[in-house]
Amino acid sequence: MGAMIHPDLWQKLAEMDSADVCRRSGARWESGGYRLSILGRDYRVSLEKKSVEPMDAPPGKLNFFLALVAVAYLIHSKDIPLAGELVSEQAFPNGPLFFRGLHALPTGKILKRFGGSRDDFAAAASRLAGRRVNAGDIAFEFPLLPRLPVTLVFWLADDEFPARLSFLFDRTACEHLPFDALLTAVKVLEDRLLAAAMPR
Repeated sequence: MGAMIHPDLWQKLAEMDSADVCRRSGARWESGGYRLSILGRDYRVSLEKKSVEPMDAPPGKLNFFLALVAVAYLIHSKDIPLAGELVSEQAFPNGPLFFRGLHALPTGKILKRFGGSRDDFAAAASRLAGRRVNAGDIAFEFPLLPRLPVTLVFWLADDEFPARLSFLFDRTACEHLPFDALLTAVKVLEDRLLAAAMPR
């Protein structure tokens, strides 16, 4: 899995001071690698193996995008507090230019699966350490990364309007990941949320 990530990214991370990376990212240094929480689950980012593996399961096939996000976050994250202001991706500098077309945030699959069921969405969100917040018809904040929470706000379908979904970020989110990696992180959340859904 790690071999699929560009070697330059692994090299860049390896050359960084581990104490500084931990301070910036909220990760912990453990025997040649970083322990990083992603959606409430701890992963080991091994510099020696060039791999990203869950701490609570034997090594196996891991989502490539999750591994890429972990490495990118360790490289780019900053030691800054949350702003406490939720914004859409369109509020980031140059966000409207990037997050459109093929780079639009993914909502279709989540809406198709959960658009008519508040209970199904709440159950799946809880399995990903989601925290219920007051917005829309139902909303959850997810601990995507230590300094990068993401809030999903649902407006359920009714007789007049189809279901709608918004991703909201702390205004500092764009400081921790480049836009392409932030989009990938949202896709990781999408994949994990769909995987956490109970079969119909």
